[in-house]
Amino acid sequence: MATVKKGSPARVEAGSKDKSSEAVQKAPGARLRMGTIGCQLSFDGISLRRAIGEEFKQTAAEAIETSADDLSATYRLFAKEDLSEVHSCKQAIKAYWRSYTLPYTEIGVRLLPHAQLEQFRQGLVPMVGNFLAAVVSLQEKMPEIKARRKEKLGSLYDAGNYPDNVRTEFSVELTYPSLEPPNYLMKLDPKLYQEEVARVREQMSQAAVLAETVFAAEMLKVVTGLRESVNNVAQGKQRWFRDATANHVFEVLAEFQQKLLPFGIAADGPLQQCLQDLKKVVGNYTEKSLPAALRSEPQFRDQVVSQFAKIQEGLSELIETRTVMRRRVVR
Repeated sequence: MATVKKGSPARVEAGSKDKSSEAVQKAPGARLRMGTIGCQLSFDGISLRRAIGEEFKQTAAEAIETSADDLSATYRLFAKEDLSEVHSCKQAIKAYWRSYTLPYTEIGVRLLPHAQLEQFRQGLVPMVGNFLAAVVSLQEKMPEIKARRKEKLGSLYDAGNYPDNVRTEFSVELTYPSLEPPNYLMKLDPKLYQEEVARVREQMSQAAVLAETVFAAEMLKVVTGLRESVNNVAQGKQRWFRDATANHVFEVLAEFQQKLLPFGIAADGPLQQCLQDLKKVVGNYTEKSLPAALRSEPQFRDQVVSQFAKIQEGLSELIETRTVMRRRVVR
């Protein structure tokens, strides 16, 4: 960094630029850009519904005395329980993907920290294996499933709507799309390249705000749920609450520490204040002692109800402010 001396404007300016550059590099958006990659999860599956034929539509229209053109109806090819195992594995993969990543401004893309890449990939392998095993199991059950659906659907049933091999219909794919402008653009059109760099920089700044907003919404949900349960117990409206309802607050604190803080997101400001207020209330407790204290200590329950109300207010104001900011950006 340049040394500032009296009577040396050039050195003062240089020092100012160095400080500005350092501040930019420490900004959450810049840290996200340097420390994460794009991560996209996609699934292929089988069609679950079919539109009813024109003959059935006309019959239904006559029954209710309307025009067939005004009707739109479909029927299920599968019962919910037929695909429950596949669906459960799919949801588990999506939850796992979300647990490692941060939201991004492009639909379907999230940000995966460099430091978590290998661990994320290793943990995903057995989950994908479970998904594919569930698809194999579905294939084995298809004759039974089609027999049940034929009986259930009657004349609506069409064997041609069901693939011979569902294993070719289902897949899961994980890709890592580049979020940076291509290097060749630098030589092809330097001005356009710089515009794209500025666009990426702005998207990362928006991603930092989005991550803060999403986290604040999750934290609000947890705080509100625990406060309502504790308040209902205090008023005699309910007799008990689950330990998990109380211990979600520790999950919130851990998520902030592991996912947001490394990138400087909410390192200060309203959300940090809400987190500090939460720590003041539950910081001396553990996952075992917090539920017990809430059940046995009326004074502590009153404190939780009172303090959590202030935290709720702060989080609600923050979410509203961030939402307005994003709307302005979109417009």
